[in-house]
Amino acid sequence: MRFPLPKKDDQGRYNNGIMKRLAELTEYGPLNEGRDRLRDSLIPFYSEARDGSKPGSLYYNGIREPVSSAPKGHFGAQDMGVDADYIRAGVDTIIPDVTQPFARMLLQDIETGKRRGWEVLKANDSHTFRSYMATKHLPSAHLKLPPQHLPINVVNWCGLLGGRSDYAFVETVICFLINYKDIQWKCFE
Repeated sequence: MRFPLPKKDDQGRYNNGIMKRLAELTEYGPLNEGRDRLRDSLIPFYSEARDGSKPGSLYYNGIREPVSSAPKGHFGAQDMGVDADYIRAGVDTIIPDVTQPFARMLLQDIETGKRRGWEVLKANDSHTFRSYMATKHLPSAHLKLPPQHLPINVVNWCGLLGGRSDYAFVETVICFLINYKDIQWKCFE
């Protein structure tokens, strides 16, 4: 299981934020005695292979390329029938275009103490990220893409390269929001 932990301050205490109590629990004395210490099994979680990591690779229909040599923005696109306009825009631009408006509204909620962004996000709770992209999302004008929901081959391509496409839409937005904050993803080994 993966979870976000806040970073520590200069005194070694976890900053306030998501999962602070879990983070503190991983350092709770009675759980860290003897040979099976809880904190020793806490390791970084990466949602995708990092450049230069081994054995990180991209894989699609029998084609496997190391992350460092694969042209991520184009990998598998032509084989999947993705139109050149979407390839030009790129997965790394399309996915944030879907999540950023919701993340901005949630950040505004945090700053103002209101719940408008949360209510809008909850209204889309029945969607996976994939279904939202295919049935509700309209690309921003600056991407210069057709003003229509994303074609299923583009959704599949984004899922191949961007991950999280089968996650709940709300979870994906919150994960994107977490990347704005001072958070580290962790898991137990």
